[in-house]
Amino acid sequence: MDKESTTRVGHPKHFESFVREHFHQRGHYILGACNAYMMGAQVGCLSGEAMMGVHGRADTQSTSSIGFKIMLAKLIPKLVLAFKEVGADCEEFVNASEHFGHVEKATI
Repeated sequence: MDKESTTRVGHPKHFESFVREHFHQRGHYILGACNAYMMGAQVGCLSGEAMMGVHGRADTQSTSSIGFKIMLAKLIPKLVLAFKEVGADCEEFVNASEHFGHVEKATI
């Protein structure tokens, strides 16, 4: 397949609905992970319990960098809006996204 035929093919049938359903089902867990990272969980080390919001104190040597937290604080409100748009259960993160917006401003 050459470059031209690849661009003409487009997305597979029902791809957009597949993506919407994916984030509808997983938006809550993605925001839970973002929340855990903001609270100091090490990136890439979340187990099933941490994804559900049950995580212990983070080791200060293995927490996320300040730069990562600043970027995540900017991203969380956008994620909440996008996940709400696809019907994901993210109401518990609405206030948190506002809080992280204030944290990001205070950190800069």
